[in-house]
Amino acid sequence: MTDQPIGLSKTLALYDSLVADVAFLDTAPVMADAALAVEVAPTLVGEARLLDRRQFDTWFELWSEDAAFWIPLHQDHHPARDQGLVMDDHRRLRERVWRMHDTSAWALVPHAQIARMVGGIEAWPLPGSDTDVLTASTISITHERTGKLTLLAGRQIHRLRRTETGWKIARKIMLCPAITAGMPHLGWIL
Repeated sequence: MTDQPIGLSKTLALYDSLVADVAFLDTAPVMADAALAVEVAPTLVGEARLLDRRQFDTWFELWSEDAAFWIPLHQDHHPARDQGLVMDDHRRLRERVWRMHDTSAWALVPHAQIARMVGGIEAWPLPGSDTDVLTASTISITHERTGKLTLLAGRQIHRLRRTETGWKIARKIMLCPAITAGMPHLGWIL
């Protein structure tokens, strides 16, 4: 039997799509679509604000039903063969939101103070799509909990989808080199 089960084929296609989104940055036009970058910026900055303010339910509403959130350990990794820090779909994101509200999650209590700074926003229309755009932005995250400071910086890639109600996050990929050096509990990273 050479045919793959439908579920496996869909999963592998998703993984290839995530890798393609990362690889796109290597060949993306130097000059991004400036008007599109201005249009999507409020969504990216708003996402950071919602997370900083622990507005997880509202943040979750930003995600499309076919959502994928991936944090590879290295930017040249492939989720089908390489371990990553996070690989969440819509259901797993909902579970993570639930855990953020769980008062018995001792690693998250007391709540951390977190500040995310999003900058250098670029955006490109996705070839062959009338609704999806690819964005790249820098992110700097300062996390303080019980007097311990964690600084994390990197690049985030969003695939945003234009809907009647505004932009939805279809994909989010975070490339954070410091993660490979070892970091304390990262259950808070979204």
